[in-house]
Amino acid sequence: MTIAMRIYYIWFFSVCNILAIGAQTKNTITVSSTEEFIKALNDNTEIIIQSDTIDLTTEKLEKLLGGQVAFDYQPTPKSCFVSSEGFVLYGYEDLTIRAERPVDLISDNDFDDILIFDHCSTIRLENLSVFHTNETCNGSVVSIMFSDRIHIRSCAFNGSGGIGMNIIGSKDISVEDSQIFNNVFHAVYAINAHQIRFYDTHIYGNHDWGDALIHTEAAAVQFFDCIIENNSAPRLCNQPYWDYSPDFVPAFTRCDIANNDTDYTVPEQAQETTPKSYHRQYAMLQTFLEILRDEADSDYDARLPELLSFFEEDTARLSGNAMSRTDFSEWYDTLKQSKDYPELEVQSITPTDPNRFTVKLHIRGRNHVSDQEPDKVIWNYTFNKKDQILHIEEIAPQE
Repeated sequence: MTIAMRIYYIWFFSVCNILAIGAQTKNTITVSSTEEFIKALNDNTEIIIQSDTIDLTTEKLEKLLGGQVAFDYQPTPKSCFVSSEGFVLYGYEDLTIRAERPVDLISDNDFDDILIFDHCSTIRLENLSVFHTNETCNGSVVSIMFSDRIHIRSCAFNGSGGIGMNIIGSKDISVEDSQIFNNVFHAVYAINAHQIRFYDTHIYGNHDWGDALIHTEAAAVQFFDCIIENNSAPRLCNQPYWDYSPDFVPAFTRCDIANNDTDYTVPEQAQETTPKSYHRQYAMLQTFLEILRDEADSDYDARLPELLSFFEEDTARLSGNAMSRTDFSEWYDTLKQSKDYPELEVQSITPTDPNRFTVKLHIRGRNHVSDQEPDKVIWNYTFNKKDQILHIEEIAPQE
């Protein structure tokens, strides 16, 4: 065999292998019960729901899934389980859940998040009506955490609960021709989230327990051709550090915003006055420190996933001094224990080098006396090229 023929055969079989991988057919499964739905969950799968209702109440799911696990438990990818927060789909890729006509996904538990997508990619939802059956609840309807490429079409997220869509550390999410209504805190809550887009979505009848209808922190969220009406929240959007971060100002294009209890003001898109990486990282650091302050003196860690979203996953490719999510969790626990749930007060944030900031803080124990001098602390924060926190270095303050 000549060299030319060998090269040809190598090329030919390489192309065949590539085509074979790309030509994988999706496994289509029709289901008519909650049990069948659970069993059908898998990668490269399209689930078509034929029943009127899928019951995702955690107490009922525990019987199907073998009990409850802690929320911080690290499951095997491509698994579903019941957590202290609700029903979790973890690590799935290329999964479609849809129905030919609207189907109800319900929970009878007041505090559950009905659906939590955690570390998932390429997820499609269509013709699903997701809601708590009780009139008022605290759980979110749908939570999307550390996930990407999520496409939602013709769905209804009826809160009768806390938050319609809870989006943490995720990117590339599109919501099309859908409804978000009857949520007591926020229609949309997005922290450290990017490329979040709503098209032709009706946001209405949400209540006034939260600070804003759309709550974002270090998140890029856009609305196109949406109707926003009959809501009771005091503001359309909150305003975290917009002067520093025009990237993170919610954008509303051709939206009809009317008949709300308050005359909502659409935020203006700020002009960039500083280098792009600087203002984005500054705003992200501000957000991170605000969350850290809220959580450090708390008995609970409700916002810990938000803090973790600012760090890279635990992988072998992390450089030696990089702080992974596990590293940060240990750092965070040490901080909380050092002063018995300390109170943090940020004194200043100063850029020192590209991708690097120096933060000066005062730290006091929770039960400090009023005239007690705080500990003065300096932390150096370094960001990587993906705008994630690479490292936190504590340095001794100069006297």
